[in-house]
Amino acid sequence: MKIIDIKTENIVYYQTKLVINDKKMGAMMPEVYLAMAEKTGKIGKLIEFGINQAILFIKLADILEYKVEHVSIRLYAKIVENITAINKVLNQIKKSDIDPSRFILEIPETVLASANEKTIKTIQKIKDMGMKIAIAEFGFAYSSLHKLSDIEFDI
Repeated sequence: MKIIDIKTENIVYYQTKLVINDKKMGAMMPEVYLAMAEKTGKIGKLIEFGINQAILFIKLADILEYKVEHVSIRLYAKIVENITAINKVLNQIKKSDIDPSRFILEIPETVLASANEKTIKTIQKIKDMGMKIAIAEFGFAYSSLHKLSDIEFDI
């Protein structure tokens, strides 16, 4: 999905959305399968697959000389709060030979609202690598502005 600046009408970045096509259930949007993926522990595999698809998209766009500056990937609570899972994500991006600054990692406000010191350090690790952090679903949780001011986010 293209994210467009309404003032300039320029594409700001592409937002990924992993749609699963099941023979029986048809096309399933994240809203349908995410809760089950988190409960069964499969969310990490889905995120890894999604990141791999984003990497392939950027590489193909580069080959075709189609200008794609940034691609965003949604990270969910179970990923951000799990250092092993987040390290897998970061290693995938490192191994891709794509400049990490081309990735925007979207973190739901609910994760940021309840962020502990470990989560804040994880977010800082992502930023130190050169990626951008976006707050997703802003306004859905009851975050204090003080809590959000402790976290460096870009979007």
